[in-house]
Amino acid sequence: MGDTAPPRTVREGDWVVLEVNGERSSFVQLLAGGKVKIARRTVPVAPMVGVAFGTQFTLSMSGEELLEFSGRSLLEETTKEVTTDKDNSLLRDDGTNQGLSAEELEALKGSAKDGAEIIDALCSKSKSFGDKTVFSQEKYRKKKARKYQAVATVRRPTAATVADSYFRRVPTKICGLRPDTLAVMVTMANV
Repeated sequence: MGDTAPPRTVREGDWVVLEVNGERSSFVQLLAGGKVKIARRTVPVAPMVGVAFGTQFTLSMSGEELLEFSGRSLLEETTKEVTTDKDNSLLRDDGTNQGLSAEELEALKGSAKDGAEIIDALCSKSKSFGDKTVFSQEKYRKKKARKYQAVATVRRPTAATVADSYFRRVPTKICGLRPDTLAVMVTMANV
């Protein structure tokens, strides 16, 4: 009797852990004609069938389909520790800092090819963005990336990913069992 390795690609009918922006995760069964909700949009799951686990997807600008994501998410980018003489104590949020009007933003949403283009436009048109500290600039970019660049990652439902997902969503459902504690239990049981 030989070992059968788990499949490396997602097949129709498989259950996957769908992680959105590295924060939220959900369990999805990939059925023909099935749909999943990502960033307040409902999209078909068909593009996820046949891809390798770990593949990332992003929403099209219309929000009606999933596109394979080959770039790097702004949520994953981190800057090195930089010391500057800037501080945010003089910055005031009075609603006039953004030079991009609502109409211009809507037009940009219609013409932009991806969320990164919108985020760059928001940062360049912001009057206070250049005066912020590096940490604040990164925080601002991440906040806008959550809104305009939803990146969904297809994960294999292993014990670790399921435990991590439940621990982040509803820790009371698994009695607060952390993924590292589960790993110790499995090791001690010699499984």
